[in-house]
Amino acid sequence: MKKSLCKAVTFLLACIFASAGCAGTKTLFDFEKKEELKNVESCNWREGFTKDFTFELSDQFQSNGKSCFKVLLPLSGCPGLKFDTGKLSDWSSFKNLKIYIENQGNEAVIAYVIAVDESNLKTFEESSPDDFPFFSKKIIKTGKNNINVDLKDFEAAEMKEIKKLIFCIPERSMDPLPLFIDNIRLE
Repeated sequence: MKKSLCKAVTFLLACIFASAGCAGTKTLFDFEKKEELKNVESCNWREGFTKDFTFELSDQFQSNGKSCFKVLLPLSGCPGLKFDTGKLSDWSSFKNLKIYIENQGNEAVIAYVIAVDESNLKTFEESSPDDFPFFSKKIIKTGKNNINVDLKDFEAAEMKEIKKLIFCIPERSMDPLPLFIDNIRLE
């Protein structure tokens, strides 16, 4: 009896110390409710190109739950999506931003993942993706992709006021490009 109690206490303490200082996982978007679509808007970095394209919830290619986010990105310009992060704007205690993406196109593409803080919101439309301090370039191959953006390279103080998460794809040959996005989270 004493031996099993001692093992249980040791295990409990090990779990507590292992998780000390960790922020855990916070889901930004899981796309299970239609209301989440209100926090997403289409954008295009290149002037004069369409900023209006449609997106919806889909029951295909989800990584988690019953639905995911489906978008058909047009070929013109540098189309993308702006996700309003809402109340979870302090990312300073997290180490990674993770995104599941299913690329149903016929080619791998380069994607820019950008976190925009309060000071960058005013200059977004006049900027290029690499003007932002929270910028990561990722390759999205055809099929399933588990994208990881390492946040450790950014100053913790700069990660306290994130207002938007931007995802855009500047160059490709397929029109439109079907993407399914799910389970955007901080870890």
